[in-house]
Amino acid sequence: ALDGPANQTGYATMLQADLEPIQGLHFISTLELKSPGTANTGASYGGWAGVNWFFLPHADVRFDAMQQRMALGRSSIHLTNYMIQLHAYL
Repeated sequence: ALDGPANQTGYATMLQADLEPIQGLHFISTLELKSPGTANTGASYGGWAGVNWFFLPHADVRFDAMQQRMALGRSSIHLTNYMIQLHAYL
């Protein structure tokens, strides 16, 4: 007989696509899936969709919308997030 819990392996995966229909305008989508590998905890997953516009040689603005299900033991929470970012760099 073995003492203690059996070892389990967790995982994390991500698939991302970036489409640039015209120069400087990117449509981005991401799918993600992860599991900590612990007993009684299910997988967490999420999806992202975003638009990134490079409007000057050293500046861009990005908008993202995210939908996620995060496993917490035997239960889970569902999250919806929105984010806008303005970047200026040298």
